[in-house]
Amino acid sequence: MSYTNKSEETKNLTIENDKDVVHIDDIPQNYPTAEIINLSNIFNPPETSAIIILNQEFDITFKLFTKIWENYKLKICADGGANRLFEFLTKEQNITTSIDTVLVEKYLPNFIIGDLDSLKPEIADFYSRHKVKIIQQKTQYSSDLTKSLHLCYTYFLSLSSKDDPLDQIFQGDRSNNYGVELEKGIHTLFKKHMNQNNIFSRCQIVCINGIGGRFDQTIQSIHHLYDNYHCKNGELLFITKADIIFSIAGHDDGGCFLQYDSTFFQNCGSCGILPIGKPTTINLTKGLKWDVVNWDTDIGTGGSVSTSNYFVNDCGIYINCKDDLIMSIEYNWS
Repeated sequence: MSYTNKSEETKNLTIENDKDVVHIDDIPQNYPTAEIINLSNIFNPPETSAIIILNQEFDITFKLFTKIWENYKLKICADGGANRLFEFLTKEQNITTSIDTVLVEKYLPNFIIGDLDSLKPEIADFYSRHKVKIIQQKTQYSSDLTKSLHLCYTYFLSLSSKDDPLDQIFQGDRSNNYGVELEKGIHTLFKKHMNQNNIFSRCQIVCINGIGGRFDQTIQSIHHLYDNYHCKNGELLFITKADIIFSIAGHDDGGCFLQYDSTFFQNCGSCGILPIGKPTTINLTKGLKWDVVNWDTDIGTGGSVSTSNYFVNDCGIYINCKDDLIMSIEYNWS
């Protein structure tokens, strides 16, 4: 039976691969318009890359944190995320007494941004003394994560701007909010640079502390995978001690090829293809233990959801879905 047949005979078809490991290397050739996401590049991101640390407790190891930090260019704390970073590093310093570097001075973010209702004054003073730019945005109509994302995009968009290059924005000091209007200036700057058609080829952003902790904050994080500019297809990643979480953009044509190397394959566990936004149809998958064709998926009315699936193809999987979906991959970081 053909994988690409969408007739009623293949409605909601599930195909179980009888092997735990297969090698299908012709997926990119068979689906030449598929967008390629290289999952092996989590630690080898493009130059336009950033970390955003959110205001929930750290659940990743210090080893994983340093590996992410050292490979990503721009570091942003979303409001109380600066408290979490300071406390995480202080705790690690106390545990690892052989470290001769003051960790909180070694791992300094470039920016702290938010309404600053959570940022502790003594921690704000510490980072300010160490030349970290602290930007207040008072508006309550956007989350601290949205403010951080718009700061990130503005930073990279300004690299290609002729009218407002990077060396002409974020100037001054904390007394003038680094030149950013106090209420919602970062959103204004972001829209201005977008209207100037400044572009960068790709931005990869890793969010730490975005999943877990308060449930409403977790839902807010997932919301950003659906709602924000430049977040589709692996460009915004939430990393936890157990998972990698990102969005897959809906395509009726083309689809998406998740590419990975043998190391990634050996360390990934179960995966989920999750219709959190709305009911949709997974047109086709290839390379999973349980592949599907023309498969309706719905989280809200008791419909089917693909969880506890896993990769069997050792070099990549193909997904073609009608609407945006959330992909979660269990991963052994050790």
